[in-house]
Amino acid sequence: QAELASMPFHSEEWYRQRGIGLSRGTPVIAIDAHNRSLIAGGETIGYDALIITTGSKPVVPPFVAGWEPRVIPLWNIDHALAIKEQVAPGRRCAVIGGGVLGVETALRARAAGMRAVIIEKAERLLARQFGPRAAQIIHERLVAQGIEVITDCGVADLTDAIDGGVRLNFEDGGHVEVAFTVLAIGARPDLAVPRLAGITTARGVPVDRYLATNIPRVFAAGDVVQMEGVVRCSVHEAVVQGRTAGLNALAELGQGSCVEYRPDLQQLFFKTPTLEFYAAGVAYGPEFQEVC
Repeated sequence: QAELASMPFHSEEWYRQRGIGLSRGTPVIAIDAHNRSLIAGGETIGYDALIITTGSKPVVPPFVAGWEPRVIPLWNIDHALAIKEQVAPGRRCAVIGGGVLGVETALRARAAGMRAVIIEKAERLLARQFGPRAAQIIHERLVAQGIEVITDCGVADLTDAIDGGVRLNFEDGGHVEVAFTVLAIGARPDLAVPRLAGITTARGVPVDRYLATNIPRVFAAGDVVQMEGVVRCSVHEAVVQGRTAGLNALAELGQGSCVEYRPDLQQLFFKTPTLEFYAAGVAYGPEFQEVC
């Protein structure tokens, strides 16, 4: 419900006082790692060290094309504002994806007086964080709050609903009709810029324990990072990685010492006025437990 103007973004003055150049709306279109320069906004910019923090993009199935604004990913401020335009008490919305973001979206919809249905392709909600017992309890709690939950069900395509909404047609032949749909089915690292630089990519950008890529003086941090074969999307980790990559870039230039990045154990904390749950460590590890 917050207005955009109330969100605590730093002003341009804040950056200038700290000696930070800020260039918005200027996508990088080329990188010359050999000569340590890049092209952005029609300007060639040299660098001594480079940190890639391009983040990730939401997963959007091909069948969604052309359905905006009735089908909206939940990822950036433009998406949030588009969803806000659709919210009205009594309307029915669908959430594709039964992970943390999908569950929270459905709960927010109910709090706004809407009817909500979660559609999850896996056999249970929150399958990456919880076992069957905990997932079933969460499922039951959501249903008790008036949220319809459909699991083990994929969406095949979309068609127009009679009332101007959208009809989600399932792979098993079923369907639901809603006013609009929110996509919350995950994200993938944005690898376009790293590939411009010739950086090795896989699921993300592989880095060593100092967040260095395969190219000298080029580091990566945040959602784009792949460490020990794993891509980990976390606000907390992105902040710590950004600080670590910055320190190591300075160390490469002879200012300070390199700092090793050690990933935290994955933790999940979720709390609303009607539901809370937690997960820590590695799901299904040797000491896996469910406490309900």
